[in-house]
Formats: sequence, C-alpha cells, structure tokens
Amino acid sequence: MARLTLPEFQARIHRFGRESLHLELRDSYGTESELPRMAKWAAGEADDLAWLAPYCDKVRAS
Repeated sequence: MARLTLPEFQARIHRFGRESLHLELRDSYGTESELPRMAKWAAGEADDLAWLAPYCDKVRAS
C-alpha cells in the first residue's frame, strides 16, 4: 500500500462520499501533539477534545 503525505490524506478524508474505515496499524503513539494529551489521560485528567472537533464534525456530517 502506498503512503500518503499529510496534505494528500487531508484532501482525501474531506471528500469521501460513502464511508470511511479506520484500521489501526500503528505500533506506538507519541507524536508531539499526542504526548501532552496522553499524559493527561494517564493521569486520569479529562480532555475536552476540542482539538479533535474538526475531524469529529466531518465524521458526523458524513
């Protein structure tokens, strides 16, 4: 399977027509944007998930 660049992925995720499938293939987590959120989760702190709102809005609309 060919890899997509981030701009290619963003363009495709915003124009799917019928369905979207998420297949988890990552061996690990810990990107720069994820680390602070994962630390809060591990400490039992709540996350308002505002940072994820644009993606969730797209999924709901589709």
